[in-house]
Amino acid sequence: MDPATEQPGDDYAAFLGRSATGACLPATSARLPAPGAVVYEIDPAAPDRPRFGGDLAAWLGGPVPPASAGPWPWAGRVHPEDAGRSEAARRAALSLRQPLHQAWRLLGGDGHPREVEEHAHWLGADGDAPRLLGLLRDVTPQRAEQAALQRDGERLSLALAAGQLGTWDWSIHTEDLEWSATARQMFGLAPEAPVDFARFIGLLHEEDAPRVQQAIATALATGEDYRVDFRVRWPDGTLHWLQARGRPQRDGSGQSMRMTGVVQDITAQRQREAEHAAHEAQLLQAQKMQAVGTFAAGIAHDFSNLVAAMQGHLSLAREQLPAGSPRRPGWSRPRWRHAGRGR
Repeated sequence: MDPATEQPGDDYAAFLGRSATGACLPATSARLPAPGAVVYEIDPAAPDRPRFGGDLAAWLGGPVPPASAGPWPWAGRVHPEDAGRSEAARRAALSLRQPLHQAWRLLGGDGHPREVEEHAHWLGADGDAPRLLGLLRDVTPQRAEQAALQRDGERLSLALAAGQLGTWDWSIHTEDLEWSATARQMFGLAPEAPVDFARFIGLLHEEDAPRVQQAIATALATGEDYRVDFRVRWPDGTLHWLQARGRPQRDGSGQSMRMTGVVQDITAQRQREAEHAAHEAQLLQAQKMQAVGTFAAGIAHDFSNLVAAMQGHLSLAREQLPAGSPRRPGWSRPRWRHAGRGR
C-alpha cells in the first residue's frame, strides 16, 4: 500500500515508525481531535508524496482515492469555488517556506459542503531537514454554531432597535458598568462617554436616587428581577423618564456577581399619562359642575311649584271672602301677577 494512502490501525506508533519523518508526528497525533482531524507531513524534496496521520476515510466520509489520483486524497472533493485557491495557497507555503492558514469547503459523501480549517507550520531543528506539518480540521459544527449565534445576535439587535432599548451590564464587585450606545444616549451622554455605577447614581434625579438604590438592593438580596422607573437630568437641564429592567446573576454560592438588563426611554409615555390625568381631572370637574347645576335647577323648580301652590290657595281664599272684609288680602292684581313670575 502506498504511504500516501496507508491507513493507521491500532498500532499508530508502528505506522509512524515506518515513516521517514515519523519523529515529528507522535506529539501532534496524540492531540488529534479525532475523528474530525487529519495531519499531513511534506518533505520539500518530495512535495507530491505527503504522508498522513489520522483516519482519512472517516474524515473524507468515504473511501480514500488511490495514489494514482494525485497526492491529495481530497483534491476531487474540494468545492469548485475553493479548489484553485486552496491548492495555490498550499504550494505557496511550500515554495516560500511560510506557514499556511486557510479555510475551504469539502464536499461530503452526501454532496453537502463541510467547513475545513487547514493550518501548517515548518518544523526542523538540530540539522534535520525542514518539514511542513499540517493539520486539517472539520469545523462544520463550530461554524454552524457560530452562524446560529450570529443570527441570534442579529435578531436581538433588531428587537432592541425596534423596541428602542439600550442594554447594560453591571459587575457588582468591581462596579464596572457597560452601557450600549443607545443606553448612553438615553442618559444624555456621548456614545463613548465613560460610565460606572457612581456616575449612574449621579445622573438620577435627587428625589428618585434613593428609591432606585433600594430597588437594586432588593433585587440583589432576593435574586428577583429588577424593575424601576426614574428620572434623569441631561446636561442641558431637561428631565427624562427612563425604565430599567434587569436580572441578577449568581455564582455557585448564591452570591450576586453581576446584573444585566435593558433600559427604555418612557418620557413620551409619561407625558401622555400626565395629559390623560389632566383631561380626566377636567372631565371630573365638569361633571361636578353639571351636577351642581342640575341640583340648583331642581331646587328652583321645587320652589317655583311651592310658590304656585301658595298663590293658588291665596287666590281661592280671596275669592271666598266678601268684598270689604278686613281679612281679605290687600294685594293688588299687579302684585299677584308679579308674584306669579316665579313659576
